[in-house]
Amino acid sequence: MGIVIGYINIINDTYMNNVRPIITPAKIYIGCFIGFFLFSIVGIPVVSITYSDGEQLPFALLRYTGDLMLLSFFILSITTSFMFKDWFRVYWILNLVIMCFTGYLLINTYVFPLYDYIGF
Repeated sequence: MGIVIGYINIINDTYMNNVRPIITPAKIYIGCFIGFFLFSIVGIPVVSITYSDGEQLPFALLRYTGDLMLLSFFILSITTSFMFKDWFRVYWILNLVIMCFTGYLLINTYVFPLYDYIGF
């Protein structure tokens, strides 16, 4: 259904028989990517200006930003399938590709290095 504020449904704009959605999964994915991209371009240099010995800080922040972006896209691919069921029925392959790709990268980043550390 969606969140209802007044007479307008936020996810499905059903006011005045307009069925065009205001928020779509594509807009959410694009907004998430633009947010991470802007933080990488603008936020990381601003944060690392006043840090002494800051030559390693931008690289570390960029690494953490990439990990957080992978995790957020994985979570978004799961939540959009439940929040936007009509969209998911049509574009399920896109959600599946995003979920599998980001899940694969997250497993290779966090699970497989643990085996090397433990000694398997």
